[in-house]
Amino acid sequence: MTTTQAAPTKLTGRQKAAALLIALGPELSSRVLKHFRESDVEKLTLEVFSFEKVSEQVKDQVIEECHQMALARNFITSGGVDYARQMLENAVGKPKADEIFSRISTARRSHPFDFVRETDPAQLANFIQGECPQTIALILAHLSPQRAAAVIAN
Repeated sequence: MTTTQAAPTKLTGRQKAAALLIALGPELSSRVLKHFRESDVEKLTLEVFSFEKVSEQVKDQVIEECHQMALARNFITSGGVDYARQMLENAVGKPKADEIFSRISTARRSHPFDFVRETDPAQLANFIQGECPQTIALILAHLSPQRAAAVIAN
């Protein structure tokens, strides 16, 4: 077992990850490790096991480096379509990702009358008040029974 005094730039990526896990403490580290493959967990655990101590300077620098990398990659704020596509491609490969993304995109398209579901029942009742019964029935058919009842009650 060794004490880590070296600057983080001299540490390997795996050693930096191990130093970060040590800095996070056992409870938070275990939550992080749940997101890794078993083989990676074993490798990181071996690295953690090989350290007797990690200096405060190394801990601080490794945490700062991790934070800077997260900011640089926009992990803290990113998401959306591009992120989802890249995540899928990395996980299952491009052909399968395209297939999955196509299904998801179809499901995510907006549907007619989506706006009606989010309109206040009292406003909707005022809006359809002078409409013919067929139009009112068409609009109410796109609502949940509870929401349609609330519109009728108004």
